[in-house]
Amino acid sequence: MSFWDKIIFGSDTSAFSRFTEGRKVFAIIDRNVERLYGTLFPYEKIVIDATEENKTFDGAISVIDSLLEKNADRDCLLLGIGGGITTDLTGFVASIYKRGVEYGLVPTTLLAQTDAAIGGKTAVNVSRIKNVAGTFGNPAFVFINPGFIKTLSGEELNSGIFEMLKIFIIGNREYYYRTLDLLLDGGFIDEYVIKAAVRLKCDITDEDYTEHGRRKLLNLGHTFAHAIESASGWKISHGEAVAIGIVLAARLGEKYSVTPAGLAKTLLKDFRSAGLSVPEFTNSDALVNALYNDKKRDGDKILFVVPRSVGDVTFLPVSANDINGSFFDVKDLL
Repeated sequence: MSFWDKIIFGSDTSAFSRFTEGRKVFAIIDRNVERLYGTLFPYEKIVIDATEENKTFDGAISVIDSLLEKNADRDCLLLGIGGGITTDLTGFVASIYKRGVEYGLVPTTLLAQTDAAIGGKTAVNVSRIKNVAGTFGNPAFVFINPGFIKTLSGEELNSGIFEMLKIFIIGNREYYYRTLDLLLDGGFIDEYVIKAAVRLKCDITDEDYTEHGRRKLLNLGHTFAHAIESASGWKISHGEAVAIGIVLAARLGEKYSVTPAGLAKTLLKDFRSAGLSVPEFTNSDALVNALYNDKKRDGDKILFVVPRSVGDVTFLPVSANDINGSFFDVKDLL
């Protein structure tokens, strides 16, 4: 079955009732989402504070303790309701609780709807290293209600938009510029754009589920981004870190003559002209150390994904010793 076949678009939660009827359902729900939308989900709830600091083994154990207290058996369904932290944690717990239970996802942020909840990857952070421990485990379904994103903060919306643009830079030039035009005109992200991003990610993950080939392209910007997030103490959001990471990936590609000269500056200009916040990041040894600990490092080499153009990316293995703190100074691009 294609991952696309697991996607349910709509606004009525009864659309996934066939998965919940006649069984115990335990909703792992973000505290903020519970406040806004909790009444839509009449299930026994485990409310969590969805922060990167809590997306850890300790956070997973806390959820498991709650499941044990509630007598959750192997036939139960876990329902992850929230953003990417919640969907990651839910999938991880589902994959290890009693050697695996079924789960479904209700992503409520744009980032989770277009990226984090799609593809069956789960993860937790260890020693402040992002997503260094995880599993593969497909959900039974992913319910996407685009209406949820209307209550997102500007920062949360930006994070999702950057992930969408990342996906389009990888493989859909038309929708990259369509999304930018929509933002430049002051429009709101619509369901057509969300569906295009979800469809492209589904196609890639179907082809390479365990990430040994093409799926690695989805890491565009993420090798830098994960280092930036952890080195900033999670003060820079994932999406904003991805934006910086995409620009840095283009700069790296330019250095090795894989990316056309000037594309890094053009991408940064695109992001900012569309009203997106791309923070500057202060150089630090902590950032370089976090980069060295990236799970994609193989010996002395780190496998980066760099753009050849909008809609076309490729792999670029680079010696870890070639990346130092000064590389992250992008003032010359501003």
